[in-house]
Amino acid sequence: MANDIEFEEEEFTTQFNGRTFVRILALTRPHWPWVVGFLLTVAAVSAMDSYFTYLSARIVDEGIIAGNRAALLDIMTIYGVLIFVQAVGVFGFIYLTGVLGERVRYDLRKRMFDHLQGLSFTYFDRTPVGWIMARVTSDSGRIAGIRKEVEAEELNPRDAKEMLAREVVEIYHGNEEAEAAAAEFRRVFSDKQMPTDIAVSALKASDYPEGRIWVVDLMTSLGLASSKGEARRLIAGGGVTIDGERVADEDLELPLEQLDGVVLRRGRKRFVQVEINRGQ
Repeated sequence: MANDIEFEEEEFTTQFNGRTFVRILALTRPHWPWVVGFLLTVAAVSAMDSYFTYLSARIVDEGIIAGNRAALLDIMTIYGVLIFVQAVGVFGFIYLTGVLGERVRYDLRKRMFDHLQGLSFTYFDRTPVGWIMARVTSDSGRIAGIRKEVEAEELNPRDAKEMLAREVVEIYHGNEEAEAAAAEFRRVFSDKQMPTDIAVSALKASDYPEGRIWVVDLMTSLGLASSKGEARRLIAGGGVTIDGERVADEDLELPLEQLDGVVLRRGRKRFVQVEINRGQ
């Protein structure tokens, strides 16, 4: 008798609310310069749209009705220049939207791959979502074969999870992106190298008149810890490094001049590069 596995279908409903909006903003936070650029170009294009109405009124009143050809020519010249500038602005915010979208999608691909790598191998066979994912990525025979190899210790569970994670990412983002996500994961977690795309967080030098910053304050300022207590616990547990060097002293103070460009790492997956802003 065939060993059929049946699961009851789960119904999911989605609703866009304030929490969803906050999550979207959180995804764009590491790429804030692109967001600012997008908002500025949209504002500029919108402002020019409003100004065109004013220019149109001047064309009629000062040029056509008044019969002043010189004024009409001047206003039409301004109008033409602004149309060109607006076209550049439209291209700019379309370009910035595309760049921002690609960067957010890249982050989502990495999160998906990293999350799937963290799941137990049995997840792909014993839970409804995992069961569906396993059969979407390949046929049941292949999944069963992989599991047998793991149980017989012929295949490392980590390698098996990487195979499944890669195929799930391939479904949603394509083969090239799946290969890139897998290569990035191996580079960071197997080869212990830095990620190719690290979030950058800026610190104002003017906020630290003494020219130094306490490592605990540094972690909270960069968003690597939600509180000073959490930062201390992470340091005590050996989970914090600066440019690959483990931080062992929670009382450590660092000169700002040595922090520009360094990379802080929390645990295995969180990296932040420091940028010192010396402007006022």
